[in-house]
Amino acid sequence: MRCLTDNEAADLVSGFLDMETAAAANAHAACCPACTKRIGRFSDIIDHLRADATEFDDKSFGAEIMTLIDLGRAEEHRLPQTKWSISWKTGVVAAAAAVVLISITALQLSGDRKDNVPAANWHSPENAHRFASRGAADATDQWVSLTMFARRDQNDRAMFYPVDETIFTDTAVAFAYEDHSASPFSYLMVFAVDSNGTVFWYYPARDPGGAQMSIATAGGREKTPLPDEVTHELTPGPIRFFGIFSRVPLQAEHVEGIVKRQLAATRDLSTLTRMDIEETGQWTRQLAVREKASE
Repeated sequence: MRCLTDNEAADLVSGFLDMETAAAANAHAACCPACTKRIGRFSDIIDHLRADATEFDDKSFGAEIMTLIDLGRAEEHRLPQTKWSISWKTGVVAAAAAVVLISITALQLSGDRKDNVPAANWHSPENAHRFASRGAADATDQWVSLTMFARRDQNDRAMFYPVDETIFTDTAVAFAYEDHSASPFSYLMVFAVDSNGTVFWYYPARDPGGAQMSIATAGGREKTPLPDEVTHELTPGPIRFFGIFSRVPLQAEHVEGIVKRQLAATRDLSTLTRMDIEETGQWTRQLAVREKASE
């Protein structure tokens, strides 16, 4: 048997291969150090993210963490279940699946996106697997990135697949971030804006009762999944997603005002490739939103 691809290794670890194929893959891996290492990498990711039995029992924990985030003192964060209009669905297994798919699709997502810098512009061989936003006014943009995943329920399982060029109006989206800056950023916000100027907040979630600030990040160089997947009722048509990495927490209301002013000036989402916010690293990507086909 030939060496396993990342897709096959991930499917093997996740238990999605049939018995015959799994047996052949395991037999090959037993005598192939490269495939053994590849399989081990995916196993470690899933084991690391597996939830503890009582992980989500303390309902006050989320509120406490959000307070720390607002104060800029949290090293990690979790978002609590709320009654926001956004649908937040907690699931560490989903996060693990997202990380596995990040590893699988890193090469597929690099270089061929309209908002990405061509591979020739990457600055070091060890970062050749990365992708970064194009048209950036700040050199830091090339070192930060987001990966988007869409949730699909298959055979009573929540599966996450890399987002291509389109999403549906009710697609549940998950994100993972990566920061290869020499001095990693400490905060992140993720949002989308459509051609009508409507802003959809993913991180932080829109909370009518409080001031929303950037969420704290781990500040490392590894691909890190953000908790939960988020669903908005989007409008069919073009939509542009942004990830704003910063060293201090940013206020969502202030950033939303900047977004609307810049869109009103350009009147074209395709040219809205960077927000006028200093000392930030930014990622952006434009997609098309479609109505979900009737089942």
